[in-house]
Amino acid sequence: MIRNQHPSQVSYGSEFRPIEAVESIQADHPLWHHLKEIISRGAHFPLADICDTDRLKDLSFHQDRGNHKSLLKYREFIDPIITEDIERGFALPLLPEILPELGKTSLAPLGCHKQTTMNAAGKVIPKYRLTHDQSFEGPSGSSVNICTQKEKLPPIMYSFVLSRLVHYIVNIR
Repeated sequence: MIRNQHPSQVSYGSEFRPIEAVESIQADHPLWHHLKEIISRGAHFPLADICDTDRLKDLSFHQDRGNHKSLLKYREFIDPIITEDIERGFALPLLPEILPELGKTSLAPLGCHKQTTMNAAGKVIPKYRLTHDQSFEGPSGSSVNICTQKEKLPPIMYSFVLSRLVHYIVNIR
């Protein structure tokens, strides 16, 4: 159980400062209670259930189909990305044979997207990002995105981002 792993990097909230320190500056934020719950107990995503028959068909389909072709295209960059995620406690490798035993498990095909970033010298360099296609449907017509109960998610608050962004663009021009 993850709670037994405290204070390792897989324990809930281990990547955050102590909740008391964060609360002292965030308590008045309208969504603070959502963030506090995630930091203290882990994230919960409201998903509609699919029947076990459909789930197992989808699971088998995704196992047989495999990942997106972009994973093969950028294969040389994938292993270091996955290794780092495992070492940092962001990913847990599992044998495919145990997936049906985990209950309510689904698979999403992996892909890789080429992006650009800047190095310390300001030079534009390629960067490769691993993706999990949560919109990819199995034979049941379901996917994580389709099953997400959006009305149960906290609202997205943009505040004055657009105004700040426009001011920033004018300032750097």
